[in-house]
Amino acid sequence: MLNCQTPGVVSWMGASISRFTTSSPLPFSTSGEGARGVGLSVESLAGCILTDRELSGVEHKGYNAVVGSFVTEAIVTGARRYGEADRLVTLLTRARGRLTAIAKSARKPKSSLRGATEPFVRAKFELAEGRSLDIVRQTEIIDPHLGLRDSWRRLQLAGHVAEIANKMGEERFPDPELYDLLSEAIDGISEGVRDAVVRFKVGLLDHMGVFPDLSRCAKCGASRTRGNVHLEVKGQGFLCGSCAKALHVYHPVPMKVLHVLHSYRSAGDSSQPADESLIDTAEDVLTAMLQAFLQQGFKTSQAARQARAGENERDKKRGGESDTKSGGSA
Repeated sequence: MLNCQTPGVVSWMGASISRFTTSSPLPFSTSGEGARGVGLSVESLAGCILTDRELSGVEHKGYNAVVGSFVTEAIVTGARRYGEADRLVTLLTRARGRLTAIAKSARKPKSSLRGATEPFVRAKFELAEGRSLDIVRQTEIIDPHLGLRDSWRRLQLAGHVAEIANKMGEERFPDPELYDLLSEAIDGISEGVRDAVVRFKVGLLDHMGVFPDLSRCAKCGASRTRGNVHLEVKGQGFLCGSCAKALHVYHPVPMKVLHVLHSYRSAGDSSQPADESLIDTAEDVLTAMLQAFLQQGFKTSQAARQARAGENERDKKRGGESDTKSGGSA
């Protein structure tokens, strides 16, 4: 992992990018309020990033020292139980970047903060600034994303994009475009948009300035129109077969997948409906790029992959039932 708490320059795929990195996230909560109708904790799905400094501030009641207050729009990207009734929340805000705040008594049944501090809710937050943690004073829900609450698959995908956004976002550093990308992704997942995660990852790599050149080999510049290329995630990008062999790289990617990625990047959407397997492979390639850029993996990647596989299997069953009905009526 990169140096915590200190600025640095990352050189990746030909681009030098100044950024800060955060401390490692705490283990996800495995207990708490279960997702209604799902039988699991939504708090265990979002990547709640809490640094040792922040937790020590809670333990020593440092959050009682209020400095000022402000109102901001935010998406809850992580939540964690604290004490008997409090909740620690990670917020990705439009104007102030990533924040960690404590919502006192938020887990009590009649708390006015209970609904707005659930993972993946978009709301307006009035926060009091503390020396180590902010304090949630009031909330106004904008979108609860109810479409996530009764679907295990959608919850897994929302948790995946939230974890990525948490790791990409900087503490108290505004990044409106990152916020908009996450908001659009969670909206899409909640509404059942199949490729919402792919769009999010393409947009994020483009926003960070590290989306590789898809038209030619990153080493020799040769263009390819057929067969496979190879992904070199440590800094080269996509390589032709000869360069990949010379560099001892073997990560084959079909050219059709590169065409899918190009169509999403150039138009913001796929110009033609792509095969589900191609979209899945494209998403895996995008995940590998993001992990290489951050120099760390995502805890939610496997669960998101299982959720995609479940969606594909369900759609196949529906297609088979539709064909059977059509044949019977004919």
